[in-house]
Amino acid sequence: MKDFFKNEKWPLLIAIIQWSLCIMFRLDRLFFSYDKVNGIQIMIKALYFVFLIMLWLFLFHVVRQIRKGNDDYRRGAIYFGIYFPATMAIMVFIWPGTWFWDDVITLQTISTYQLDAWHHVLTGVYQAILLQLLPFPAGMIILQNFIISICVARVLINLEKCFWICKSKNPIVWILKFLPFLLPPVLAYQYSGFRLGIYSYLELLFITEFVTVVRRKKIWSLKYGLFISIICILTAAWRTESVFYVPITCLVILLLDKALISTKKKIGFVLLILFGFSSLFLWQKQALKNDDYVLVSFANPCTELVRMSDPIADHEELKKIGVIFDLEIIHQNPSKTGEKMFWIEGFVKSGYSKQEYRDFLKAIAMLSLKYPKVFWVERWNTFLRSVEISEKTNTNLYDAFDEFLQNEMIKQAKTKNWISFTPIFEKERKALINIWRGKNFKGVILPRYMRIVWNAVIPILLLCYAWMKTLQKKKFLLFLVLSALMIKLPVIFLMEPEGYFLYFLSFYLIGYVYGCFKLISIITCNMNRNVVK
Repeated sequence: MKDFFKNEKWPLLIAIIQWSLCIMFRLDRLFFSYDKVNGIQIMIKALYFVFLIMLWLFLFHVVRQIRKGNDDYRRGAIYFGIYFPATMAIMVFIWPGTWFWDDVITLQTISTYQLDAWHHVLTGVYQAILLQLLPFPAGMIILQNFIISICVARVLINLEKCFWICKSKNPIVWILKFLPFLLPPVLAYQYSGFRLGIYSYLELLFITEFVTVVRRKKIWSLKYGLFISIICILTAAWRTESVFYVPITCLVILLLDKALISTKKKIGFVLLILFGFSSLFLWQKQALKNDDYVLVSFANPCTELVRMSDPIADHEELKKIGVIFDLEIIHQNPSKTGEKMFWIEGFVKSGYSKQEYRDFLKAIAMLSLKYPKVFWVERWNTFLRSVEISEKTNTNLYDAFDEFLQNEMIKQAKTKNWISFTPIFEKERKALINIWRGKNFKGVILPRYMRIVWNAVIPILLLCYAWMKTLQKKKFLLFLVLSALMIKLPVIFLMEPEGYFLYFLSFYLIGYVYGCFKLISIITCNMNRNVVK
């Protein structure tokens, strides 16, 4: 411990000074508004201090490794040096980001040191920490892209090792390396406050780290084990459907060779993951206060089942559903989806008991068995809307530049007088967003463009291929790692409330990253053969 403080005195000292100055001069007042200090504010300040320590330790560590001639860090610095400036160039034109609706709600909520549990308490904590450092919305997006650029550099280094890719000056290879991180759907969320923007990269990093560990048989140090455990906890807790990462990660750790990780470390990391995830799960559950977050997932299939049911034969099921969902509102709005009606006042009733909630779920299950075609057709159509097959996919871009005309959440946000919350180049911003969302300069949607660029089915199929390939080659640990990702597909299919692309964003990113590196491995392999000849 003494050696640690001796060797790391400068990053620790810088972190302490920076944190102290922020507290003394109340720099958070540039964004946050509050009359008195609350528990959440104290927690954020403490986590901000930890964040600064980790940030400066990391930066000093990187510099040291580069000076020592560490090839991985040197290549990582090159990748970061290419990608981060590129994101900042885009940021100038997209300023202050692609803020839309739900992410602005989260932003407004955390501005008074309150947490919006609907989008997970971690989202508010994450935003609040970044806003301590750069206290304005665009500042948060800048820091988010800084973190993402580090993830990109790390992922590229990992995948070069996993695919046994040699160094290449071929421009096609370099384009393929960065292509997945520059696709419009990825950038659209990367410049927004939606948790899926940063979460997709966190999940990608976790998957590539674990794949690298398994394929390259990397020895686990204490620091690396803590790193993997923390990423696993955040990945599993931040999105409900990612809960499977916990048991599968724990199982893979326990199955790893003792030469890579000792039994003592295995038990310690497994306990840390279980404790960390359980703590965040209970915190989120307590913060939600009701069942609405789960109920919205049942709204679409439930309303279709109610419309197709027989009032007499299905009287008992309808009665149980009617305790929680207003059946009259469903019948009065035959053209609306359940998710749209969910937000109508009075649709979701209050005061129901736990038993009535369980009976409600059983009633939906019974109607699904009675009318399976209705249930599966609704789920299939919702899936098609999500993956941009039906031309009705919901993204965070459709009103992203209309906030100065129509978007009520942005209008409210503008009253806060946050620093630099207006575009630098409004016309260019609008043009760029139109290109991203598949519209021409007249604002007319281009269906073919959307079906190609925003199509999530292609990367999903690539991931299915990789998953089955590991099973075919009997690489069971790799199969388990990818199973943690792939098992989410049926869960999302059954539970997604509406056709939003964001539910499949991580599949889109990870799938195309895999596809591009598969192409790179083929190209570099052929290049090596030609050299030998």
